[in-house]
Formats: sequence, structure tokens, C-alpha cells
Amino acid sequence: MSEATADNLRAHHFSTAYREILAERRAAIADAQAERDNGGHVVMPRSISPTTIRRIHAVARKALSSAVSGGLIPQNPASNAELPKVAKSKVQPWTPEQYADFLRKTEDERLHIAYWLLGHTGLRRGELAGLMWDDIDLTAG
Repeated sequence: MSEATADNLRAHHFSTAYREILAERRAAIADAQAERDNGGHVVMPRSISPTTIRRIHAVARKALSSAVSGGLIPQNPASNAELPKVAKSKVQPWTPEQYADFLRKTEDERLHIAYWLLGHTGLRRGELAGLMWDDIDLTAG
């Protein structure tokens, strides 16, 4: 990557850096896997997802926006950077049979009642976490 200074930093510098980060990590994972396959004991590097790159970019973009607001640079060079695509996974909810099986397998777990409540009421985790005893009427259901 060409060296960028505050005077010549452009969107393509960010785009290139993000591609290089992803490529270098993929190569490190492949090298570690090859070493492991050859009997070596190696710690596998964690992968870096496009979502992580987007979070990195958000921090850089915010910092540069502050520099623009402070009059240090005329425009934010991170604004037009190309970011890796994030693959959206389709949510596949459990079937009633899968849910019932899960409840059977967690009967002895401390959070079993929480799992039951989540599945039977449609509460979100945050709503469940904020639930108070005053909110529950066992007689009226």
C-alpha cells in the first residue's frame, strides 16, 4: 500500500487497507491450518469478518469527521471508501418440534424458565432481563 499522509489520504487508501487486512488474515489462517495439518501445534488466528472491517471503518470515519469539524482537513477521505460486502444470513427459526426438544434437554438448567418464557411469549432478551415480578400475573396467565 502506498504511504498516505494527512495531506494525501484518499478513499482508495482505506479500501486497499481493508482488502489487505482481510487477505492477510485469510493467508495467516491458511498457513496455520497447513501447519496444523502437518502435525504442528499452532494457535489458529481468528478470522476477521466484513462486519469487523465496517466497525473499524466507522471509527476511522468518525475520527476524520471530527478533523473536518475542527478545520484540520477539508473533507473526510473515508466517506467514499469501498467496504467489503456483508453476507446476510437468513434466520431459520426452530420448528415446534425442535423447540420442544430444546426445552426437554434444558429442563435441569438454571435458565430453563427463561427459555420457556422467551419461546412462549415472544419476549426479546432485553425485555426478559427487565421483567419484574410485578409484571407477572400467574392467575390470569
